[in-house]
Amino acid sequence: MSAELAMLKEVPLFALLDERERKSLAKLLNTKAFSKGDTIFSYGDAGDALYLIRQGRVEVFVENTEGVKIMLAENQAGDLFGEISLLDGGARTATVVAVEDTDVLTLDREHLLKFI
Repeated sequence: MSAELAMLKEVPLFALLDERERKSLAKLLNTKAFSKGDTIFSYGDAGDALYLIRQGRVEVFVENTEGVKIMLAENQAGDLFGEISLLDGGARTATVVAVEDTDVLTLDREHLLKFI
């Protein structure tokens, strides 16, 4: 769990937590693995979890009305994504696809609300 604690300390969203709080939060994290090409979530999906990349890389994008992909971000190890929908309870505002094999830590909305 020490790697998770170190990662949480580097995430701006969790930077103000003390060591005890980070340890409590780390216990709520789950791990998931995605293969290259896997869609992690799609625009409009329920925003029920945030993701912290342990290793790998993902593309975050939307498609315009003509179906053209508009790249918003390319995230890599240490980056967080999916937090907007998790925090506001709304639908996903973008699609995220693994562009290489990717391992993430996840925190679902229910666990985050209990933690808060």
